[in-house]
Amino acid sequence: MSSVVAGPKLSTTRRKVLDALAPGMTWGEWRTAVGGSKDTFNGAVRWLRERGLTALDDATGTYTRNEFEISQAA
Repeated sequence: MSSVVAGPKLSTTRRKVLDALAPGMTWGEWRTAVGGSKDTFNGAVRWLRERGLTALDDATGTYTRNEFEISQAA
């Protein structure tokens, strides 16, 4: 018998925020693409980063998606 450890589950809001992220977007570009509440956006970004689904490149100030981790969370 094998056990499978499920990754983090994405809420509808978090999925919307993640889906709006295109490669190399800054926080402002990403925020504009999502729209809605700034607090909701910031909370979703924090959750996505904490779980390794997205990463911030401090040198460029841009975000990227971690496709492997995203595939595990789906």
